[in-house]
Amino acid sequence: MVRVDRADGARKDRQQLRKRTIDGVCPEREDAKKARLKKGRQVVENNINRFKDFRALATRYQTRGHPFFAAVHVACSVLWL
Repeated sequence: MVRVDRADGARKDRQQLRKRTIDGVCPEREDAKKARLKKGRQVVENNINRFKDFRALATRYQTRGHPFFAAVHVACSVLWL
């Protein structure tokens, strides 16, 4: 395990450590933290919008949980393919 400062916490440096199976511990930079949070929110919003293509999911026709979650699994499978 290696402890590094923020300057050495770049993606390229962390990838080199991972190739050698070394755990790198470093504080996260503020700009990296903001970019990660922004990217995560965007991914979630995009996937929710893709689910809206499936009318049964958008309006939730099913009254019980099991059929609804089955429809979610089918939609995930279709989107994944």
